[in-house]
Amino acid sequence: MKFTYKKQLIISVLLGGLLLAPAIQAATYTVTQLGAWGGNYSSATGINNSGQAVGTAKTIDNQYPHAALWQAGSTTPTDLGALGGNYSTANGINDSGQVVGGANVSGDQYYHAALWQAGSTKAIDLGTLGGNDSYAWGINASGQVVGNAYLRGNPAPHAAFWQAGSTTAIDLGTLGGTYSSASDINVNGLVVGSAGTVGDQSDHAALWKAGSTTAIDLGTLGGEFSATAGINASGQIVGAADTTGNQSRHAALWQPGSTTAIDLGALVDNNWSYALGINTSGQIVGYAYIYGMTTHAILWQPGWTTPIDLNNLVALSGYYLTQALKIKDNGQILAVDSNGFTDILTPNIAAVPVPATYWFFSSAIVGIIALNRRKSIWKIA
Repeated sequence: MKFTYKKQLIISVLLGGLLLAPAIQAATYTVTQLGAWGGNYSSATGINNSGQAVGTAKTIDNQYPHAALWQAGSTTPTDLGALGGNYSTANGINDSGQVVGGANVSGDQYYHAALWQAGSTKAIDLGTLGGNDSYAWGINASGQVVGNAYLRGNPAPHAAFWQAGSTTAIDLGTLGGTYSSASDINVNGLVVGSAGTVGDQSDHAALWKAGSTTAIDLGTLGGEFSATAGINASGQIVGAADTTGNQSRHAALWQPGSTTAIDLGALVDNNWSYALGINTSGQIVGYAYIYGMTTHAILWQPGWTTPIDLNNLVALSGYYLTQALKIKDNGQILAVDSNGFTDILTPNIAAVPVPATYWFFSSAIVGIIALNRRKSIWKIA
């Protein structure tokens, strides 16, 4: 049989696809649904690299939501109690097992940022910035805590920072507006969140360097709004930002040292998406709107601007994953399902899922390389 150049190229591309097939198998996850104490509600919002998860669950009499801790491998939470009131919630946990969140103080009149030391169910009141209420959202490996707190007179909340072991909140300021909030802090003390711009015209994603109370404006994707949700040890930041003309709101990534947002795209063109968590490898999770008000949990591999629907990588019956909140260094994902519960997704295999466009492009490259190599052999011969 005589092979023309065109036929050889087609064959090479097909062979390239076959060679790459093992690498594009859909990664599968084992799904573990976290339970409650006997009430009808539970929701986890944080997970550490040991697999401990924290959040909120209704008490056994189904009366009050309390801060909850799920030990690795367990679907039954531990009640972390409150600050003398009836309500509490846990938002973050570090690898040492320290938990942060908030709780009502006695009488349920005010809500204060709270810290639970590893293994303890006694909440520590972290205080405020002089106002009535405060909230803690993140804690790093050193025990530094971030969140927001109201100023004296309660005009507006400001991003707040607590040194390890301290109950004195430090005001991180704003971007010229009246309010701000801190959502996460990394091992190097970099703090991320959002803040009002001058005149409170809009909210922008903000970064505070370690030890600084000067907010850095991270900008948007051409629109008015942006906000951050997480930061990894390398300083990569994820969140969401409005696109030019405010046509849509897309998940966004900021590389270390940069104030230029990278558009991570969505599952449907011009639809909304959010990035909520990033691990040390640069894997990102979040959610995207499919149609109407329906959202699906999504995953980006490092370097991708095209997300994968996590529902294509799990075997669920009668419900689906609506949001992916956090991803740990081992690839474990904390996600919310359509039944209103939280699930832990544990990877079963190491194969990396990729979109069809990536497969085709990679196949073509392999095919061209193979063809060029063949042509070189002909020349030598």
